[in-house]
Amino acid sequence: MSADSDDVAQASRAADKDVRSQIVEAAFSVLQEVGPTRLRIQEVARRAGVSPTLLYYYFDGKHALIAAAYARDYALILERDLELTRAVFAASSTPSELFHSTLKTYGLTFNDRDIRRRRLDALSAAQHDPIVAAAIAPLQKAYTDELRAQVTAIRDEGWLPETIDIEAFLMVMMALPFGQVFSDLDESFEVDVLSALALLVPRAPSEG
Repeated sequence: MSADSDDVAQASRAADKDVRSQIVEAAFSVLQEVGPTRLRIQEVARRAGVSPTLLYYYFDGKHALIAAAYARDYALILERDLELTRAVFAASSTPSELFHSTLKTYGLTFNDRDIRRRRLDALSAAQHDPIVAAAIAPLQKAYTDELRAQVTAIRDEGWLPETIDIEAFLMVMMALPFGQVFSDLDESFEVDVLSALALLVPRAPSEG
């Protein structure tokens, strides 16, 4: 293949990606307004500035489009989470600094009601729709894998006990955002991130 042909193919792939992204953004916009059951292909196509026929070229029906919209938004949320934890881990030089920075970061991140709602929407959709579940599963796995590597590195630094159950620690870290949902329902409910994580850190046996 010539250099010119390569350039044309690359431009075509870029254009495809742009159109697909346009459609997904429009789908997510409609999804936020009317929910999955009332989403209409014609309205998504109109907002994306494409014909319904072209939309069907990129997506095999309404369910595939909804799955792509949820996956795109969930990916943005998880990447935001990871950027925050990366920054906390990179900037901390002592265990105390790390845990207090984690507390502050989680507070800032998960006090955003809109993000909490969007996170729950995606996971709720995945519970009921296997196509959505298949779309967000690899995103969740990649997120969990990086978070596991971060916590393992902290343990290897000696900042967490060797005996810590990393999987349980991860479970609490990932569940904390959902704990904040209860404060939407009951304002007296508060989530203490540091205490929740500290419960999983094994205590040294007392000397007697």
